[in-house]
Amino acid sequence: MVVRLKLYWATLDEGACIVGLSSLAATRRPCCGQHMNISATHLSALGALFAVIGAIVSAFAAYKSSTDQAANREKLLVAAETNVTLSERNLQLSEQLQLALSGGDSYPTVAILRSVHLQDLNSLVMSLSVKGKYPLYDARINISNITTKVPTSYASDPAGFSHAIRERSIELLPSVRAVDTFSANSDVMIAVIKMDEAAQEQRFRVSVQARNGRFSQEIEMKKSEGKGWHTKGHRIFKSSTAGEVLIEEFPFGSPR
Repeated sequence: MVVRLKLYWATLDEGACIVGLSSLAATRRPCCGQHMNISATHLSALGALFAVIGAIVSAFAAYKSSTDQAANREKLLVAAETNVTLSERNLQLSEQLQLALSGGDSYPTVAILRSVHLQDLNSLVMSLSVKGKYPLYDARINISNITTKVPTSYASDPAGFSHAIRERSIELLPSVRAVDTFSANSDVMIAVIKMDEAAQEQRFRVSVQARNGRFSQEIEMKKSEGKGWHTKGHRIFKSSTAGEVLIEEFPFGSPR
């Protein structure tokens, strides 16, 4: 037997509607003369329609949630990349600041030259320049004539050794402070040297203790007849835990 759903609308005294169920064989009892018959097939279709609509809504909600999660993940990735970039930038700035405060890899180089203000061919000036991007901070300079060896040792003759060292030492100009700072890519005259007229070659050592390390430079000068002196060669070393490291060399045997 096919079961049908009868919907009756009846206007009661209170104005309400009554919904009743009956079988196909039941006697029709119209209420106010209006009724609607809906078959089970229609109800099934209607339920299926609601199910489809529910599935669509659920699918859309899932899609929206997935899209939001993907967007959030993208935002998190961008934020993480930004944080990494900022961290790397901060590290670079910190390293640059440390280099700027210490002097970095800058180092001193000394040249012995003639001066237009000195007519004597045996009177030369020593000029210090800084190679590198940063200044040379807290520099202490010591210049020695090492053409001849010290005739004694501190162990055998402390007083004689100290006297010989003082004799070899070359005085800095008054304009150079005991602890001084030299700007990068600048030339500063630090001493005047009186060369030995009787000698054909002379050697000097310049030691510089600075904030970024200890440096030493050996300079060999050669005399040319009628032309005065020129640099035969020089070597610059930087002290390290492994010993002295050669950082610059001017070829010996070549005019400057």
